Amino acid sequence: MKKIIYFFILLSVLSGIITAQTESNDPRIERIEKIYRNLEYNTTAFNDLKNTWNITDPFLIRDIFNRFVVKNALEVDGRKITWDELKRRAEAVHNSNVYIELRQRYYDSEIEMLRFYTEKNNSADFSRKEYIFDSVEGFIFIRDILSQDIYEKLKGRLYAHTDLTKSTFDSFLSYNFNIRMHLQKPDLMFYTITTSRMNKFMLSLNGEWGNDQLVYPGWYAPEYSAFLKLSYLNFVANNKINYTYYFKLGLGIPAKQPDFDFIEEGYSKILVPSGINIKFDLGGNPLKLLHKYLEKIHLKLEGSIALSENEAGDYKIDYATKFFSLRNFVNFYANHKNLVNVFEFGTLDAGLGFSLYNMNHYYLDPRRKEITEIDPDEHGLKTMLMADANLVNNSNLLQHKIGLQLNYDIPDSYGYFGLKVFVSITNFFGFDLGFYKSFSAGDQGLPNYRLSDYLVFSPMININY
Repeated sequence: MKKIIYFFILLSVLSGIITAQTESNDPRIERIEKIYRNLEYNTTAFNDLKNTWNITDPFLIRDIFNRFVVKNALEVDGRKITWDELKRRAEAVHNSNVYIELRQRYYDSEIEMLRFYTEKNNSADFSRKEYIFDSVEGFIFIRDILSQDIYEKLKGRLYAHTDLTKSTFDSFLSYNFNIRMHLQKPDLMFYTITTSRMNKFMLSLNGEWGNDQLVYPGWYAPEYSAFLKLSYLNFVANNKINYTYYFKLGLGIPAKQPDFDFIEEGYSKILVPSGINIKFDLGGNPLKLLHKYLEKIHLKLEGSIALSENEAGDYKIDYATKFFSLRNFVNFYANHKNLVNVFEFGTLDAGLGFSLYNMNHYYLDPRRKEITEIDPDEHGLKTMLMADANLVNNSNLLQHKIGLQLNYDIPDSYGYFGLKVFVSITNFFGFDLGFYKSFSAGDQGLPNYRLSDYLVFSPMININY
């Protein structure tokens, strides 16, 4: 036992000497450092079995980085970094584009290596990391720089996180639940599991009121879509959606708005559900499997299929009326993310999409059991084109997505200009705003089921643990 105590005392003394004289070229110091290295059991052959993990929280990374700067402990290619070079490399830290990789020793829980890295081209591939400083090795040296308190928190994974979406090591950290309270796009993540190293699957209950691609924004849409959503995430990054696949399956639930109702012998001012619809929605960036330059292009396919048709008695009215109903549609959308940087305002995304849908025209007579479709050939398959551009910023304090949208319905020669604004603070509290203004390119004007203007607004509160 005494030999073990003497051994650790010797390690501490030698480490203190080395740390205090890192700038010295004294050969005695070099010999002492060699002794220190030789005393530690070399476990390089076990590197693949050692616990490694990554710190992604930007505030914690800044704190750790600042401690290394204060102690002048950062090197590049074996030399102390200059002040000008430090300022240049620190910009990546300030922009939250730097992460920290940690590795534990094989035979105990001490941290034997720490290094700062950034991703090349926002890649999710760990083999494409770019280390911006030399790795820092030796748990005594790392502990001396970070302080005993910070070191113990890192070693035990006991630190708090901001917007952490998954655990990347063992089961010490986990993304237990996420609640996104939003009138039009709520989400409740209730189950999550991390597979080998970095992969993560999440199950959530998801909602959607309205559809921007078809220009039926929330509280003007006839249905509220309720989904069960499965998401796959293979890397944590500031722009997490770049690395996500998801699949949603659900049903359309009638959403009757109090300001829009049936009109006797006239037309309803809003679309009306005419049966049970099954909904699906899937998206991701599978094109990256074809070529790495296509990884920023994200695809989305969604649709609705009518499974039944209502009877006249389901509407519970005692007068005859007419209405339009959107029963089936398919939307396809391709979005190029991070197209170009726009100074400090964020990055520009651009997307294109098209939709196929059929609009059914019904006559409802309460004296009859079934509703009657009017002119089925005239109100058949329609096509709508869409283009949008969004300015996206995912900084630590303020996140925003501000975009312009253009939709055009080819058969009926009309369209909409849209302005969409989403702003949040620390990804916790914010709001979502959308405004759509119609225009007509023909003589027919807008169809009966269309309004000239749409305005929607929803507050947003996001809570994760």
